[in-house]
Amino acid sequence: MTLKVIIKSSRNYFVLVIQNSLFKAGRILASPSVVLTYMAVALDQPVFLVALLIPIRKTAGFSVSLFSADFVASIDRRIFALALTVGSLAACYAIIVTSVVYGGSSAVALALMFMMFAIGSMEQYQSLIASDVLGDVLHTHDRKRLQYSTLTLGGLSALALTWGLHVATSDMTPLNRHAIVMFTAVLLFVVSAVSVLMLPKLEKSSTTQSPVAGGNSLKLVATQFVRNLMRLLPMPWFRRYMIVRLMLLSVGLSVPFYAILAALSHGTTQKGLTSLLVAAASANLIAGQVWGFVGRYLGNVGVIIMSSLLAALSGFILITNHFLELTNSILVHSVTLFTISIAAQGVSAAHKLVFLDLAPKDERVAGLAVSKAIQTFFAVGVSFIMATLAHVQHVVWSILFLMLLAILCAVVSNVAGIRPQAEELPT
Repeated sequence: MTLKVIIKSSRNYFVLVIQNSLFKAGRILASPSVVLTYMAVALDQPVFLVALLIPIRKTAGFSVSLFSADFVASIDRRIFALALTVGSLAACYAIIVTSVVYGGSSAVALALMFMMFAIGSMEQYQSLIASDVLGDVLHTHDRKRLQYSTLTLGGLSALALTWGLHVATSDMTPLNRHAIVMFTAVLLFVVSAVSVLMLPKLEKSSTTQSPVAGGNSLKLVATQFVRNLMRLLPMPWFRRYMIVRLMLLSVGLSVPFYAILAALSHGTTQKGLTSLLVAAASANLIAGQVWGFVGRYLGNVGVIIMSSLLAALSGFILITNHFLELTNSILVHSVTLFTISIAAQGVSAAHKLVFLDLAPKDERVAGLAVSKAIQTFFAVGVSFIMATLAHVQHVVWSILFLMLLAILCAVVSNVAGIRPQAEELPT
């Protein structure tokens, strides 16, 4: 490698560290699962509507990945496109916080529904374009360093900003404090988008094919999905993996319901949102180290089992304190959000690694697409049921159901046969 190439790669790495750290810090301060959920409940939005925001976002992201792959591959000015997607995210959050400050209850509800769909779409576009850009501007070693360093720097930045904003806005009303947190996230997204433009311009490869007209039609996609599903269902590895992946929704879907319960208890207090942001940022800092250590000794399935049990434990603590009021509820909500966030990151990484261990090489792409589609449809249905239960009864009963499902997930993961032979424990 020549000195010129080394200098160029080092410059790209430095730019991307800044851009990704700002982006991750903004995502923590404007987390759809925590911050937007908390703000919506604090503004007296119906629990049913708030609980449906996350599946709306997931559906939007899945639609982009399903129908826009060829479009993303055909983009010429990818650096500008990446900056545009990050800037669009900033605009979405800016519209939400503007409706919160200046609009009424109906304006907030409409902004949350439409902007959550737009956020899900922009997040998926950003993910697809960023993956393509990273493959061209960084070497393998630098890409690995980038993931770990920005995770840490983003979490530290979010922690510092959260504490600084908490001190600087101590005499303001909770609504104004929430709005300032969101505006800070918008500013981070804008600076992140501008910093992307410091990367060198990337030309589209001459071998890249233009999208075929009508190639992404709904009929063609549906036909291909059904064909792949019929081929995969008879395969034992796919059925076992699919069962575990569907039950892992109990961990990921718990986060917004924890935020809903916290908002119902502390939506009008000065420390509620700050405590949750500190918990989420801290979990972002240590999750990689915790599950990396567990994975080395217990394997990927061990991470799934431990994550599920950790989620069940946090749910048990939250439910027990809700009924018995044993200690300070703000502390309990912060600790349980911290633990469920760690658990959610554990299952998110582990199930992807388990899939790569189980899926035959020829079935990886089809298996990933089919399993993601089924999980998305299932997530929408489960969220609808949990939202109805939370609206009719109380959100604590939804958390209880998800806690029991997490325990069942841990048991099934241990006996379903998804453990690769290399991870079999001696008897």
